[in-house]
Amino acid sequence: MATLNNLPHSYSEAELFLGKRDSAKCGYNTLVAKSAEFIDDKRIVTYYVQYYNTAIATFYPDDSIKIHTKGYHSNTTKARLNRMLWPSPWGLYSSKGKWHWWNTNIHNDFLFREGDRVFLRETKLFNFNAIYEDIQSTGYGLMCAVILARM
Repeated sequence: MATLNNLPHSYSEAELFLGKRDSAKCGYNTLVAKSAEFIDDKRIVTYYVQYYNTAIATFYPDDSIKIHTKGYHSNTTKARLNRMLWPSPWGLYSSKGKWHWWNTNIHNDFLFREGDRVFLRETKLFNFNAIYEDIQSTGYGLMCAVILARM
């Protein structure tokens, strides 16, 4: 089995690993690739880690990582994600069939939600899918409450 030595822990590590390439294998059925997203009409370069055919994590230039497993909550997926999250204060664990975030700085856990985004050097956690749904259903006030509750 591959050792995943080149699995990035941050945006800058992913950028350094790829260099001028658009993608490269970093372990058994695991790939690092360059992508782009538009945020507020501004194009930003992102890097994602793909395990089999699922992009399980995306690194952003603001030193955050977004987790999107598409429901594949296997032990191997979780292990890869935890390797990418190290040495940040964030980690994932499983309890009673559900994934949870753990933060060593605040000694607290949060229920994992698909699309959660954590800041690797901070204790901030955002669930952009939940925020979008709250905006659509109830408006701005609840969105702020969700952000504050998840920090």
